Amino acid sequence: MKLIIVILSKLKRLFSSVKLAMILFILISAVSIIGTIIEQGEPLVVYKTAYGPFFFNILYGLGFLNVYRSWYFVALGGLFAVNLIVCSIDRIPNTLKIIFNPDPSFPNISSSDAKEGKSKKTRYYSLDSSKSQEEVLSISKNMFSKKFGKPKEKYDGKQSELYFSKNGIFRLSPYAVHLAIIIIIFGVILNITHGFRSYVNINEGLSTGYSYMLSDKNRNGKPVKLPFKIRLDKYTTKYYKDGVPAAYISKLSIIKNHKVILTKSIRVNHPLTYDGLTIYQVSYGHYLPSAARLLLVNLGGTHFKKRTIFAEPGTLYDTGIKGLKFKFSPLRNSGKHKIPFYISLYKNEKHLKNLTFFEHPGIAGAHKFPLILATYKEKLAFIFAGVKVYYYSGLEIAKNSYTWIIWIGSIFMIISLFFSFYFNHKTLRMKIYPSENGEGSTTEILMGSNKKSISYYDKIDKTITEFKNYI
Repeated sequence: MKLIIVILSKLKRLFSSVKLAMILFILISAVSIIGTIIEQGEPLVVYKTAYGPFFFNILYGLGFLNVYRSWYFVALGGLFAVNLIVCSIDRIPNTLKIIFNPDPSFPNISSSDAKEGKSKKTRYYSLDSSKSQEEVLSISKNMFSKKFGKPKEKYDGKQSELYFSKNGIFRLSPYAVHLAIIIIIFGVILNITHGFRSYVNINEGLSTGYSYMLSDKNRNGKPVKLPFKIRLDKYTTKYYKDGVPAAYISKLSIIKNHKVILTKSIRVNHPLTYDGLTIYQVSYGHYLPSAARLLLVNLGGTHFKKRTIFAEPGTLYDTGIKGLKFKFSPLRNSGKHKIPFYISLYKNEKHLKNLTFFEHPGIAGAHKFPLILATYKEKLAFIFAGVKVYYYSGLEIAKNSYTWIIWIGSIFMIISLFFSFYFNHKTLRMKIYPSENGEGSTTEILMGSNKKSISYYDKIDKTITEFKNYI
């Protein structure tokens, strides 16, 4: 039993230590600095590209790619909260006694710094008066009660002692700050344990009902089923005049029960929030194969028939002529000054011939850009009109259901800090007793504040001068 008491006593001493609080604060700050230097929450492939396989494995193993959700960050936050709780519990009984049940006895200050004028928080005065002890006591109560409120009084048959107090309740402000920090830590831990940050790439025109956690070294981690589907309607990159990207915009639709609930365009720092989830724009890219934009012209008959086809390499498309189909294919080792793709024609599922593209010289000169085409007899013309890039949008999907707790804690902390810094506990102690020569009385005064305040002590000097004139 004694051993348990000793262990608990040592643990209490450890967790109520200011030194431990400083160590934990430094460690939390160091981890936060790492989280600031190394951008958090990017897809793992981004880190592999940026740092290389060797350093990527080190950073991943140490948890530096997602430090705010690492076990040691949660542990440091939990230990800091325990430290604040134990420290507050250890000190608050004495603080409550000072506020609500103070001892009015005048302290022995025969050798104190206050008497010698060295204290920065207290002022000591000794005043002699020709008035009696009772008269000075009455004047003291009337005068200082207006400034400090009703005093606590003590009389031992020889001397009277008074204790005045103002703003004592604000001694609890530091504990309110501790409580606010604990609330913030509690909200952060709840978000970490019950929330998530996940990622998904959605191809333009497609939808998904899943995202993936950043939980292992694979491209996708643990899948998270979303309460709705997200469809990428369109991805757009806007540029400044000098060609620098200005905005990455994804037009998203939220689909629930096969119905589009809402459609909104998101961009960096302008997310979409729905059903407790927040969707952020984090990356973009394009996936292969890209499609060639072909203008297919049917030259047969009295009128031309035109249609545009986005032809992906290797896919078979109908020409509009019975039994005739084609494929668009890249040309390997095409050599200089050759068009690096061609058309493969198929007749009734059998390969018929390959058509090479060429640059039409006359039209190129007239319009100042080349017209690249391939023809088949006098029936078909394939005009190359550029490439369509199929974009995907990289989205971060986060659930932070307990962010409101963090907000409450932050607001509470700001208010507590305001009262802690700008409202001091001011005290005045008086001891009144008959003079040694038997004529009149002597008054000793000890005035103080729990924080140094030059303006307050200037007021004290004026108050004591006024009091001196009365007695």
